[in-house]
Amino acid sequence: MMKNEKCYLIKDLLPNYIDELCAEETNEIIKKHLEECPDCKRSYAFMKGDIPGEREFKNTAEYDRSLMEKVSRDVKRKNEKSKYTAIIVVAVLIALFILLNLPIIPISAKDLSAKVVNPPYSLGTEWKKYNEIPERSVMLFDDDKKMEECVFRKVLFGDEYENSEIFKDIEVYVDSEYDPGQISIIELDSKKTIKAYKSGVMDTKSGYDFVVKGVRTSILGSFSGKSTSKVTFLEFNKIDGVFLDRGELKALDR
Repeated sequence: MMKNEKCYLIKDLLPNYIDELCAEETNEIIKKHLEECPDCKRSYAFMKGDIPGEREFKNTAEYDRSLMEKVSRDVKRKNEKSKYTAIIVVAVLIALFILLNLPIIPISAKDLSAKVVNPPYSLGTEWKKYNEIPERSVMLFDDDKKMEECVFRKVLFGDEYENSEIFKDIEVYVDSEYDPGQISIIELDSKKTIKAYKSGVMDTKSGYDFVVKGVRTSILGSFSGKSTSKVTFLEFNKIDGVFLDRGELKALDR
């Protein structure tokens, strides 16, 4: 390799050498070259801020060019460090936000209460066949009958429930033999913000029980000190009790 080419490479590596970012073997090569090459040694001293003979070329074009190169390198290094720092900070903040909001903390039975309601209802006067009923509707009829043989009437719930979120996207229709009084609404209240849960119906000898499992909150939700969360369930069976895993939740009067 010719001297000029080697000097060019050494000068290009000097900023990393000064910042102690080079590998040990590379440091040895640069150090040895600086001992042998006055021009590169002067460039090294200039980049470090120790500039022997500064007066000799202070007002020359070479000094101006060298100064601009040094400033440009310094700005580039600072920008790169700032960019990496910003990426690390953003990544840490995202990870912290996710961690604080993950549903990892169980909510105990003492922070939960349940209420089972059979909502008041009336029936519409218009009879409809199954193919006349709007989409996103629920049709309830005796399992022993064929849907094609049934005619249905719309169930109209009391004002408290008719416009609630639970009936916002569905309509309920029943045939002449289905009792709408079997429809139950379960309201689960929590003193902690509910982030996750599982639910289902358990068929027992006495009827149907509603089971709620794995009710969890996040680290942030666990600091809440008052009732902050409610989950409402709709069941088309008459629910007799509500249980939390293996421990019964005290159901309020219906």
